[in-house]
Amino acid sequence: MSGCIIECFSADPLPDKGLVPFEPNSDCDNNRHEHGFRGALATDKDAQALRLREQSMWQGGVIFGDIKWARGLLFLCGCWLPVEAKETVVERWALEVVATLPHEPDAFTQGLLLHDGYLYESTGLYGRSSLRKVDPESGEVVQRLALDPGYFGEGLERVGNRLIQLTWKEGLALVYDLDTLTLVQAHQYGGEGWGLCFDGESLWMSDGSATLYRRDPVDFSHQSSVTVMQQDWPRDRLNDLACVGDYIYANIWKEQRIVRIDKHSGRVDADIDATPLLALSGRPADPEAVLNGIAHDPQSNEFYLTGKHWPRMFRVRFVPTAR
Repeated sequence: MSGCIIECFSADPLPDKGLVPFEPNSDCDNNRHEHGFRGALATDKDAQALRLREQSMWQGGVIFGDIKWARGLLFLCGCWLPVEAKETVVERWALEVVATLPHEPDAFTQGLLLHDGYLYESTGLYGRSSLRKVDPESGEVVQRLALDPGYFGEGLERVGNRLIQLTWKEGLALVYDLDTLTLVQAHQYGGEGWGLCFDGESLWMSDGSATLYRRDPVDFSHQSSVTVMQQDWPRDRLNDLACVGDYIYANIWKEQRIVRIDKHSGRVDADIDATPLLALSGRPADPEAVLNGIAHDPQSNEFYLTGKHWPRMFRVRFVPTAR
C-alpha cells in the first residue's frame, strides 16, 4: 500500500481518566479525512501501542477496519486514497538435516559465521562470554578469547581481515584481528546489540525489535534502517543474522523458527520451521537453551544451526514445502 503515514492520536491524556482522544493530524487534509474518520477513546498506553502498530503496519491509503482491543472497540482513522492492495505471500519452508556435528555445550551461542573452513562463534553471559574459532567437523575450539567479565557477547561478523563482535548492553562493537583474535578497535553505538551480518557492502544489525539497522563496515556509523514486516505485522525479536544475497535470515528469539527477510523492503517472504532440531539437539532442560546461531556456507548453500548450550550443531538445507 502507499500513501501518507497517519497518526490519529493525541499525546495529551484527558484529565483524571488517562484517556486519549483520537484526532486526525495534518498529514490528511480535511477533504481527505472528513468522511473517513471516527473517534474513540483509549488509555494512553493503548494509544501509544496502536500508534506504533499503525505506523508500522499501514502506509495509509485505506480506511482501517474496526480493531478490537483489550479495553473495548477502537476505530482508527484513515485517508480515502486510491491504493493498490498487494498480498504478502509468506512461504512455509522445512529443513533437511545434512549432518549432525558436535558442539561445545558450554557455548551460550549468540553469533556464528563460517570462513575458510572454520566457524567463528560469539558466546554470551556475563563472566563467560568469549570469541572462538571452531573446527566444524570435530567441534574442537582451536582458538578462544575470553571477554572482559563486564561484557556480554552477542552477534558476530567478518569484514575482510577483521571480526566485529557486538555486546548486549555495553554499546560497544569490538573489532579483532582475524588471525590472532587480538582486539584492535572498538566502536560505540546506542541501544542493544543482538545479531550482525555483512552483505559485502554494509553491516546489518538487530537489537531484538522489528528493526534492522544498516551500518558502515568501517566506522560502524548508522546508514539507514528498515522495519521487518510479516504479513503486515511487525516481526520483532530478530536475533542472530545471516546475510545471503538480497536476503537476511534471522533467528527469532525463543522461537524454533527462522525467517527470510528481503533486506530492501523488510518483508518476510519465507518462514522456516526448525522444530525438528529440538529433539535432536540434546539441549538441557533450561528455558534459555533455545535455537540461536546461523551461518551460511556459500559453496553448498547450506546453513549451520545450533543453540545456546546445545551439545550438537546441524548442517541443514532449507526446503520449500507445498502450500
